Amino acid sequence: MEPKPKKGAAPSSVLQRLPNLKLKMVSGADLYEIYHYFLDHFGENDEFMQMGVQTSSPMIEEILTQIARSIFKENVRPPQRSRIIRIPERGFLHGSCIFKGRMASFFYFEDIDSGMAAFLSLQSPDRTEMARFSIRTPGKRATVENN
Repeated sequence: MEPKPKKGAAPSSVLQRLPNLKLKMVSGADLYEIYHYFLDHFGENDEFMQMGVQTSSPMIEEILTQIARSIFKENVRPPQRSRIIRIPERGFLHGSCIFKGRMASFFYFEDIDSGMAAFLSLQSPDRTEMARFSIRTPGKRATVENN
């Protein structure tokens, strides 16, 4: 198992782990394992969280809304407190938002059109639901795979 980056690790050393995450996205079946890799190596790294630029992405917000509708089995409003960060030189987006009291955390690789989202219950942490998604499938709508 790959060790977590040390606190204060150089941002470039953290970015060197993105190819590993991308490989897990295309070859991994266990969404919980993929998400925990993201958290352990990126989400809990202060330097990484300061990288990139805040942006907007209607496509990301729409796919997250579709996933939320699937999870809640009802129509939901667009996300609240949406924060989307893009690292342009890596074509990587990540961020979070809130749907009906549940935090959604996500990441997305533009070059392979693959991302995943985790919907965490703020009241019951053991009720996390995961979904892998793609946005730009030619001739089709965005796709969602729940786990």
